[in-house]
Amino acid sequence: MKLIMENWRIFIRKSLSGFVHTDFSPWSIEGIKHEYVEEILGSYRYDMVSERWPMIKNFDRYPFLKKDAEEEFIAAVNTAKIQKLSLSQMKDIHNHSQVCNIIEMYEKGKTAEEVHKEIETFFAEKGDITKNKKYKKVESYFRWIETFACECSVNGTMWPVEPPILVRQEDGSLAHISGQTRQTGALINKKIIPYVIIEPKEGI
Repeated sequence: MKLIMENWRIFIRKSLSGFVHTDFSPWSIEGIKHEYVEEILGSYRYDMVSERWPMIKNFDRYPFLKKDAEEEFIAAVNTAKIQKLSLSQMKDIHNHSQVCNIIEMYEKGKTAEEVHKEIETFFAEKGDITKNKKYKKVESYFRWIETFACECSVNGTMWPVEPPILVRQEDGSLAHISGQTRQTGALINKKIIPYVIIEPKEGI
């Protein structure tokens, strides 16, 4: 781990100042099922639905966000558009605070390594579990940093990566569903993953 991180620091020091959008892989069915269980069912289990998607009131327009809607969620992810967002657009995503914090730290002139240290501390302090998460966030964060540094699979990560998933709320704003930690790993390496953006059903 120590050698990997030293190589990563050398990479960061040599990297360009600009951000680039990365390639991505389509979501697998198994991957989507996993995200549904963790993110959608987990939000119901821990009473987080209104916290995560506060501007969604009519869930008939969002059948893929309901309980017992795994197939609807799979279909929604598979048919949604994949879009490249700018850093300023990413700052406006609801429930995407670590991504927003990273961008704001860059805007204030911090280096990638300084940003990394702050985000590492944040994830480390979160501990083993954050409500619907069943793994140590800091370990996931390190895997994604390494993945984007080497542009290769690290301990089971996908390369190219599967995009983070967002939903467009009733007021037109975007809200996070899954994949924030991988985006933090990308941003530390001055890269941006495009997003899957699921739209609500029309006419309901």
